Amino acid sequence: MKKDADNHAARIWIYSPEPAQTQEFRDILGDSGWDVAFGRCEADIWRALDARAVDLMLLDLRDDELAGLEILRRIRSLSDEQGIPLVAVAPAGVDVQAHLDAGAIDVVDKVTAANDMVPRIRAILGFKRRYEEHHLGRSELAAVLLLSQQRIEDLEMDN
Repeated sequence: MKKDADNHAARIWIYSPEPAQTQEFRDILGDSGWDVAFGRCEADIWRALDARAVDLMLLDLRDDELAGLEILRRIRSLSDEQGIPLVAVAPAGVDVQAHLDAGAIDVVDKVTAANDMVPRIRAILGFKRRYEEHHLGRSELAAVLLLSQQRIEDLEMDN
């Protein structure tokens, strides 16, 4: 299993209304060592976000591009605080820029998704892990500095 900084398998959550597509993605990602869960309706997306047990969401968007864009916007509005990368799997010829503007961090063509998915997800999760390590390090440093400042003030008051 591929481990992240906290030594657990990265959790990839797949949304696809198509059972065959879901199984293909589960097989590819599971064989690559990630912990994979899935849902087939929009309510499943919101439950996964509420559970906060997702490192990356792979969204197999329907052929209805407007519905897919709206789903991306709604998820992004809820997932920004959690820092969950959204990868859209869309039919060939979609407006990639519109999907990126709606909140996807990457757009993969349904036809080539099987070949392109693993290296793309590996790169995205690696970037996310490095960002979180850097961000956590900065947060810890800020906490130490705050405590140090508080101790200095306490010592000054004692004297």
